[in-house]
Amino acid sequence: MNRTVVINPNSRRGKEWGPHIKFECEIMGIPFYEAESAEDLISKVSTAIESGADEVWVGGGDGTIGEVFGCFVGKKTALGILPLGTGNALANELGIPCDPDEIIPFLTEAKPQPIDAGKVNDRHFCTVATLGLTTTIAETLSQQDKTKLGRFLYLPAALRSLFKPTVATCELHSGGKRLYRGKITQLVIANTRTHAGPFAVSETASVNDGKLSVYWLKKSTKRAIFRYVLWMVRTRSPQVPEIDTVELQRLVLSSRRKLTVVVDGDLVTGKRFEFESMPRSVRVLCAPTG
Repeated sequence: MNRTVVINPNSRRGKEWGPHIKFECEIMGIPFYEAESAEDLISKVSTAIESGADEVWVGGGDGTIGEVFGCFVGKKTALGILPLGTGNALANELGIPCDPDEIIPFLTEAKPQPIDAGKVNDRHFCTVATLGLTTTIAETLSQQDKTKLGRFLYLPAALRSLFKPTVATCELHSGGKRLYRGKITQLVIANTRTHAGPFAVSETASVNDGKLSVYWLKKSTKRAIFRYVLWMVRTRSPQVPEIDTVELQRLVLSSRRKLTVVVDGDLVTGKRFEFESMPRSVRVLCAPTG
């Protein structure tokens, strides 16, 4: 088996777990590399794929995995995820352990499974793209704080965003049909089943259904946001008037003003975003289904 390991040492657990992973790789004879930048990460992963690697294991958080996710689209090379980030949403959803003593044995035994890739404009994403409340959260977080505090940092940031929500005026289209036009307090476009931790986007969403799971919160009143929070933490209910939901393969988000969308944790700005689901286009080492 031809394997290569590339990690982001600046991810939350990169410096802590990196030496352990490097030691294990040396024992197994697996080439190990640390990326010096996002560009270097993509370069090292692309080189390994082009060299014919059967598997490339990438260490980092969802942002790191999102950076290289497009490299694996349509390729035979399988992606192995070493969860070194803060949330590790994709790893959790795919049943990949986050314990450094368990992850290497898991990846050596796991079989590739095809999952969907999301695409927005010319960029691929693995988990979720959001606009609104989560944009405010992302803009207040620093890499240093995420490294020190991890998931605990999200709570105060989330509370601040609830009291001062970001409201965008935009349009949503699909297949030439307008789905919505007006104000949006929170928009979620998910390639995965969950987002923001354990919260399901919908009851039917999955990582290989060939669709994007989308919902949006239309109002920014305290009552609407409170109902939204309850909607997230309990069983889904279609009787929430402030929230619209839909599952589709393509979606266009547009606005007269520049919008800031959070894509796999990274901030992306623009006036028009074209989203698409690319069914079962990436092979990932994950826990077997069924």
